[in-house]
Amino acid sequence: MKMREHVVLPLESALRLRDAAIRYGILKAGQWVSLAIAVAAAIVGTAAMQFEWPAVLWGATAACLIGFGGAYWVSRQLEYPHFPRVAEEELEEMREIGIPAAVVKRTECSVLVGSLAELDAMKMSGEIIARLRRRSAK
Repeated sequence: MKMREHVVLPLESALRLRDAAIRYGILKAGQWVSLAIAVAAAIVGTAAMQFEWPAVLWGATAACLIGFGGAYWVSRQLEYPHFPRVAEEELEEMREIGIPAAVVKRTECSVLVGSLAELDAMKMSGEIIARLRRRSAK
């Protein structure tokens, strides 16, 4: 029986990865719901055309456009969380608390490594991009 190699993932990095995965799952579900609304509205619109109900037809058309618009917006927000990120500072803390060097090295090889400043800069740039998207949507 082969023994597994251990990799340590700091709690903060694990929480960031978990939050990114939850956000991805929610947005992906939102994308499917938006497309389901668009398809249902298209079916109702087809029936409204057959029975010549113009008010229902206009409502179905609006719902279909809202559904496709929502799916497009969600698809622009989707970002798949590929790998956890561990900061250099977190790796240094692992060394300081006595985690074996081999485990620290495997951890460094298994995750994307940067600094805490880099992680903060990524978060700040994401917020700036979100603000610009909101402004351009107005």
